[in-house]
Amino acid sequence: MKLRVKAAGAATVLAICGLAVVGCSSDDGKTGSAPAIPTTVAVQVQMWDPCTMSDDLIRRAGLDPTTKQVQPIPSTRSKICRWKGVDVIVDVLSQPDRTIQDLRQKGDNHDFQDVLVGGRPALMYTSGAQTPSLTMDVAFSLHGGVVDLVVIKRSESRRPAVDSARQISAVLVEGLPQ
Repeated sequence: MKLRVKAAGAATVLAICGLAVVGCSSDDGKTGSAPAIPTTVAVQVQMWDPCTMSDDLIRRAGLDPTTKQVQPIPSTRSKICRWKGVDVIVDVLSQPDRTIQDLRQKGDNHDFQDVLVGGRPALMYTSGAQTPSLTMDVAFSLHGGVVDLVVIKRSESRRPAVDSARQISAVLVEGLPQ
């Protein structure tokens, strides 16, 4: 009986040691070296849906919640929701595969301003070549991407797009995820 227990114990120890050796092997089949530490990690990030912002928040931003338009074609790269106000149209884009740096490097974006909106850092900028610009973007960095508020001034409006963007983003920031 003692012999059987010792044999079983030795087999268990050998099995554990064997697993340890296999666990430390490299891709080329050699053992004894530590596994490489990955320099990048593929993480599946849950994309935030801007269409989930409350009607009350949309109203407080000066937009009409009944004008909500959801992105017509589903995308794995972004979610977009649009609302209209008296003198503006606002697109809210959730983009998990972008960064603030990507927005800075995009060729037609310019006039960058680092700002605080509701105590949160943001990037305000203009896109396109039209002067004066009818659009002003306010982008917020999120864990896993960017939310970009694109404020499009209606051409007949006398209010500068930058003023509308400041007012609207100061309200909508309350509905953005951290």
